[in-house]
Amino acid sequence: MTVVQKLEIQEEKAWNAYLDHSRTCSACVTFYAYCPVAAGLLKTVRDFRDAIGWGPDARSGT
Repeated sequence: MTVVQKLEIQEEKAWNAYLDHSRTCSACVTFYAYCPVAAGLLKTVRDFRDAIGWGPDARSGT
């Protein structure tokens, strides 16, 4: 298994953790906003996506 494959697995787990949290968190559901936990989970997802090369810089070609 390559490093990128391992990162993709970790990114998927982090994304699923965010989805699970956001479905059950009253603040996330009620206010359609990110509570501190959700914000932290999304940062983790973004970090993994950047490490894989899926971040905004990769999409824009810069």
